[in-house]
Amino acid sequence: MQKNGAGVIINTASVHGIRGVAGWTAYQAAKGGLLSLTRTLAADCAPNIRVNAILPGGVNTPAQAITDPALVEESAKRTPMTRFAEPEEIAEVALFLASDSSSFVTGAAIVADGGLSSILT
Repeated sequence: MQKNGAGVIINTASVHGIRGVAGWTAYQAAKGGLLSLTRTLAADCAPNIRVNAILPGGVNTPAQAITDPALVEESAKRTPMTRFAEPEEIAEVALFLASDSSSFVTGAAIVADGGLSSILT
């Protein structure tokens, strides 16, 4: 990217990087570190390379298939939009960040969590 003089880096973090939930210490610390890395890289790589992060909440992935369905349903209902994201919805955020439509966006953490972070303390 530096050689070409342009590029976009998109990190996938988590809403857990900005909100705390008991029992998730290591995961949340890792995602918080990824957000710090995103901001630092954005500053280091500007102006030619943009670096941003996506912070999804629950997403319907194959991991959901091996999780207790009642737990998944309960978790989804706690989200203001009452469901998890489809992978394509998160991909649309990535597409925006990769496109020229976000040409002035760098160092940002884009939350795509169905409103979950708005209610977590």
